Amino acid sequence: MIDFLHVGMPKAASTWLQEAFFAHHPQLAVLGTVAGAGDVHHRFRQEVRRLVRGGDLSADVPAFQRAIEALARERQGQRRAAGHVAEVLGVSSEILAGDWPTGRNTRFLAEALARCWPDAKVVLVLRDQRRLLESSHQEYVRQGGTQGLGAFVFGPGVSRGTVHDDELRRTHVVEYAKLAPKVSLYQQCFGRERVHVTCIEQLVADPAAFVAGLAAFLGIAPTAPPEQRTNPQLSPAALAVLRRCNHVFSTDHHPRYGWMPVNALLTAFAAQRLGAARASENPYWLPHVVSAHAQRRLAEGWLPVLDRWLLRHVPKRPARLTQLPEALRTFLDQVFRDDTAALQPLVGFDPAAHGYPAPTQ
Repeated sequence: MIDFLHVGMPKAASTWLQEAFFAHHPQLAVLGTVAGAGDVHHRFRQEVRRLVRGGDLSADVPAFQRAIEALARERQGQRRAAGHVAEVLGVSSEILAGDWPTGRNTRFLAEALARCWPDAKVVLVLRDQRRLLESSHQEYVRQGGTQGLGAFVFGPGVSRGTVHDDELRRTHVVEYAKLAPKVSLYQQCFGRERVHVTCIEQLVADPAAFVAGLAAFLGIAPTAPPEQRTNPQLSPAALAVLRRCNHVFSTDHHPRYGWMPVNALLTAFAAQRLGAARASENPYWLPHVVSAHAQRRLAEGWLPVLDRWLLRHVPKRPARLTQLPEALRTFLDQVFRDDTAALQPLVGFDPAAHGYPAPTQ
């Protein structure tokens, strides 16, 4: 039923693939694309989140399969109604790679997808481990986070502790940035010949070759790479402003507790609009929803406008791993060198040639 799965790695061109390539190719009908999907996209995201973050995970797999296949047929109908062939059905989601940013349930998800659609092809797009961590931190701030880059990577608040008690720097965030374990896992579950591994660096260097290779793997007609920019990041100055403003909001990813005067004002305003009876139905839910909505408006609406006209011109150094203490830089360098060495025999390109940390000789 599902011809291919794009298991999106964090910050590795997933939005570009979904909205620029998948959404516009006439042979494709892909769940995970927003354009023209309407309510189907919202229901698809709910089903994926239910699988990834649900309580009784194993019991949810058959229900997940039925729901996704029904949505895929609906998405195919939408595409055909718009005049497309839509003969190849796909699923594209970043969260299927594991609950970001710690990678919780990564193995379960790969095995669950293989149970549902064992004959599906799998697309994995990688990114230099260091740039992946830096870009993930930017996304963390956009979603309401307040920690700096060092605390994001190594602190217990975001990483939820360490992988091994005797290796205090090996946090879940660091482990999730490693690429070889994910590639190896999907090759084990689906077979190496059914897993197409490429990288965002190839897309940047030669978009035509990137798209041609992907089209050949999926068995669809090659097209010119779309000239469309998706999901642009805020400037370093805008991210610094947002990270400080996030202290007054409570969001889905970053709930906060205690007295929050901005939350109180927003909630009072919302209660006045909704009416006292409805606002009192769930006094804990309303402040959270209102605060999360306000933070999204700031991060995705107001700040990008301010960034375009002012903040982008303010000199500010972006957060880089090179700014961390030497001991932490040395640790990450060795972890990622070892990861590149393990990755190299699993893929059809040389990661070090694209700037990935070169394996130790």
